[in-house]
Order: sequence, then structure tokens, then C-alpha cells
Amino acid sequence: MASRSTPHFKPPLTIIIPYGLKSWLECLCRAILIEGPRQIPEFIAAYCGELLEFRERNPVMDTKDVTHLYQEIRGKEYSASHSAQCYL
Repeated sequence: MASRSTPHFKPPLTIIIPYGLKSWLECLCRAILIEGPRQIPEFIAAYCGELLEFRERNPVMDTKDVTHLYQEIRGKEYSASHSAQCYL
């Protein structure tokens, strides 16, 4: 196995990230930090399922725009329900 100091090791010059992946990860991480789920894997599965349904209802929108709009709506709904619980 070649070490990083040998001339045989050549790191990849570029990493290709699928379109929209960065936006999706940013929005997912934001949702996790805001909502603080106890079971993160289950939360991610539910989040992705809901995002796919939202995307199906908005088929002509750009992938990044769909992701950001979904997160914006989800954040407002969470804030509204969370503030309502605080006053009960």
C-alpha cells in the first residue's frame, strides 16, 4: 500500500458532487439542528420522504429551489407549532 508521501499516490484532482446534494445536506442539517430529533436516521428517512412528495407536487421547479423552499416551509411550520406548545 502506497503512503501519501510516495510519488505513486495521486489524490483525485476534482470531486464531482451531484447537482443539489450540497443544498440538500445544508437543509437537512439545518432541520436536524432546529428540530433536534432523538432518532436521526428515522428523521432523515421521514425528511427525505416528505421532500420527495413536495418535489412531486412541484415538478417544474429547480432541485435546489425545491429543497430550499421545502426547508423554509418546514421551518415556519415547526416554529409555529413549537411556539403554540410554549403557550399551552
